[in-house]
Amino acid sequence: MMRRAARWMAGVAMAAALAGALPAAAMPVIQHDPVRTAVKGQALGLRVTVRDVSARVSGVSLFYATSRGMTPMRTALTGTGAGVWYGAIPGHMVGPGDTLMYYIQAENADGETAETDWINVRLSETGVAPEKIPSATAAAAAAQRSAMPAAQNKPAQTTARPDVRQAPGEESPYRKYLVPGAIALGTVAVVGGAVALASGGGGGGGGGGGGSNTNNYNGTYSGNYRMVYSPSQLETAVATEESGLASVYVEGTGVRIVGMWGGETISCTRTSRTFSGTAAVSAHGAFPAAHLVATGELEDSGGCRVTVEGYSTDAAKPGDFSGSASLARTSK
Repeated sequence: MMRRAARWMAGVAMAAALAGALPAAAMPVIQHDPVRTAVKGQALGLRVTVRDVSARVSGVSLFYATSRGMTPMRTALTGTGAGVWYGAIPGHMVGPGDTLMYYIQAENADGETAETDWINVRLSETGVAPEKIPSATAAAAAAQRSAMPAAQNKPAQTTARPDVRQAPGEESPYRKYLVPGAIALGTVAVVGGAVALASGGGGGGGGGGGGSNTNNYNGTYSGNYRMVYSPSQLETAVATEESGLASVYVEGTGVRIVGMWGGETISCTRTSRTFSGTAAVSAHGAFPAAHLVATGELEDSGGCRVTVEGYSTDAAKPGDFSGSASLARTSK
């Protein structure tokens, strides 16, 4: 009897020791392939996977800044199920400098947070295209290529993405310059669900042209568009296509895209000849609700080209969107 009691007490002691060695609760785990290069003036789409074995992931945020001395701006990422979250840095925040920095933070329902290190992005006028929201299927990619002008059908270049984790105990090199707790919200405005600098001001930015660089593209552009929705489960669903007439209205640094998604307007910000913007749009016809990233370029000849990519925000109808429009200026 005494021997049995001793064994029981030893088992209780061992269980208590093991319980003390285990963490009180697990934290969110963030999986993200760092984006290392981007093109100035083009929206930078990001995808993140977040897992948590102890609690539901309640939110994922993207923090970004254009310089070490700048207080970072924050935008909430959109979850699409299966632990995948998407978001974008607006094109007018990608440049005019040569670098951009961002990091990702996740929080669970218990209030526990985890974050990545700061990730440095090298910016260039041309070259490797920025990370795009990936197509879910080969069918979506094929539809997108067929909708694009021939000059844009070249295979995207890729670069190696080394691990950004620093050695144990090493401080992230940008912590002393950027404080995650201080978020610049007073001087920013919400543009299609992403936080961006408020319009106006903005400095001359160098490089000739002066006021004509802002105004000589003003006017209305009209033409044909094509949009394709490709469901993730192609075994039970097929791609849906829509085409028709769309218009782009350019006034100063503001650009509005109308017609590519029913009555919805995609608002963009223009820098010289290029513009970009994001929009959270409701369901339209056979298309589910979606998050869209639009980029475009105005041509000196009077033309305008628009590219739209995005993903469904309806958990019951996952899938990707791709589309393009070729327009001509009809009025100034």
